[in-house]
Amino acid sequence: MAKSICIVIVMLCLCLTACQPKLKFDKAKWNSRSDMEYPYRDAMLDDLLKQHHLKGLTYKELTKNIGEPIRALDNLEYAYYNIVTDYGSDIDPVYTKILSIKLNKDSIVTDYKVEEWKKD
Repeated sequence: MAKSICIVIVMLCLCLTACQPKLKFDKAKWNSRSDMEYPYRDAMLDDLLKQHHLKGLTYKELTKNIGEPIRALDNLEYAYYNIVTDYGSDIDPVYTKILSIKLNKDSIVTDYKVEEWKKD
């Protein structure tokens, strides 16, 4: 009996920690920063990509709708938005997640992808 209760408690804990809350996209929260982090972006990313049509927007419309990217190449071929940066116990990142937005020569969004990197 005690073993069954322990298994149920462990399963419940795993479910609660694995479920990340999802939030609707909100520009103010998306752009709010705490130190070097954007605490709401990861929870809003799914809604942003599914409910807000990024493809076809001009660069100006993109920045008006979701804010300035952390980095844009001089020729505006790509714009990058930091989603998550985990530093672990070091000053160098051990995990990053960014939203990479591709623009054509007329500065119109043609594609986007979420890129993740993890230190080996």
